[in-house]
Amino acid sequence: MINLHRTVTVTSFDVEATVAVGRERPELLAVARLAKDLDRPIDGADVSTQLLGRLPEQVGWRVVERCVDLGILERSGWGGPASLSRVGDFALEFGTILIPEEGTWRFYLLVDPLVSSQLVHCERLDPPRANEDRNELRSAPRDSRGRQRPPKSDRVPPPITAALSDSTIARSIANSTSFQLLSLPRNTGGASGPEATLRLELAWPENSAPTLKLRGQWPLPEPPSHARQRKQRESTLINTMLPLPENVASVPYEEVWFVLAAFGGKADLAITREWFKRTGRRLLPSAFDALDDGARTTHRRDLPLPAFDLGPEFGKFESTTLAGVDLVPHTKDDAQRWAEWLQLRLLNDYATPTTLATMNEEILAKFPDYLPRLPSAQALLDAACERPLDPKSRFLLAPADLGLWS
Repeated sequence: MINLHRTVTVTSFDVEATVAVGRERPELLAVARLAKDLDRPIDGADVSTQLLGRLPEQVGWRVVERCVDLGILERSGWGGPASLSRVGDFALEFGTILIPEEGTWRFYLLVDPLVSSQLVHCERLDPPRANEDRNELRSAPRDSRGRQRPPKSDRVPPPITAALSDSTIARSIANSTSFQLLSLPRNTGGASGPEATLRLELAWPENSAPTLKLRGQWPLPEPPSHARQRKQRESTLINTMLPLPENVASVPYEEVWFVLAAFGGKADLAITREWFKRTGRRLLPSAFDALDDGARTTHRRDLPLPAFDLGPEFGKFESTTLAGVDLVPHTKDDAQRWAEWLQLRLLNDYATPTTLATMNEEILAKFPDYLPRLPSAQALLDAACERPLDPKSRFLLAPADLGLWS
């Protein structure tokens, strides 16, 4: 499993707009389903016969016109039968109808290479009470002639105008409600709202598709002043799965693993790929001196990764760990030293030439691509005789003194 994550910033912007918000309207969904099932333009007679219990055809036409107004059905020209639209298809997929609402909205934006739709949530703001408006007007700054200065206005961020021009249908990461920005006032700006930070997590299982999740909390709009005494500021818990861009989801697991392992292990990327081609296993070439005793013994380690950048398609990630990385020696000399170290490491009981031969076979099997040469049983015994006080020497000297080596 590859687990990548980073902290992302969600910004917000307040502006007057018309937004179509997903609502449960089963009677309109039925019309969309009828158009889908018939797979052709439908007219008033179709709706009246199939859905309205054979009411007059004119009633059916009124339903068709209402669905055209809402964008569920579409037609070319004026009047006549209408076909299922992209909005209608979306309504059938998610079970809600987009109903336009005018007001002041807070749009939440997340600009990140892994997030397909930068418009991630919208919230309708409660209008202030009349006395609050009056107090705000009285306290508004004035110029030298006593005239009120116009309130500061910020430009609408590009992701919002892009969502309008592209007719983007977005889904809220807070409550999964679908919404679509329909219009913005001309030559009118808005005001930047609060920001929040969330955790973006990319999980890449070895044998299944990668998943993208957004976690954390962000503040809801500040309640009106008249309600602040009885209602504290709240927050929304975010724990939402996001769709991955196709160009990212189609990258093979092995390719991501190669890049991360080579980066964390300071290995050559081409050599890491070559090991996979040769053995069919994901292996990290490692220098003997760079490994601790546990990694040398098991030929596996959890590889720490400092913060890194995977390029414009993936972006930058915070430090993490690549778990369960299988290791191979980087060079022939590393293999020789590694095998000799294992020979002494595994010498933890009384040994004879027979048991040493079996142990050596097991060690050499771990290095099939290098075939290191291990000291013979007699060479080990001679070394023990030279260093009788070495803790390992007793495992050789004692059985030899008992005549078990003859």
